[in-house]
Amino acid sequence: MLKLLRITVAVLLAVAAVATPALAQEVYRIGMSAAITGRAAAGYAPTYEAYKTYFKRVNDAGGINGRKVEIEYEDDRGEAQRAAAAGATVDLRYDAGL
Repeated sequence: MLKLLRITVAVLLAVAAVATPALAQEVYRIGMSAAITGRAAAGYAPTYEAYKTYFKRVNDAGGINGRKVEIEYEDDRGEAQRAAAAGATVDLRYDAGL
């Protein structure tokens, strides 16, 4: 689980690092769907808490390239239908530029 968290964070940081400095006033928005409650929460809720803690530290240290990171969480309860709906919601927000 920790290895997956490290890999995910590394990928997110790599993507964030390619932003141009001219956009430094904007924020990076990341969408996450996870089983925060429900039967699978024992495995995923700690990851959710780790992301919150990690990106709070990143933001407290000035963000990434001067940009804060905002994470939108959707609780899918470990249910495939809810996860798909959460993914579509995040995707629609991205398309709309929100």
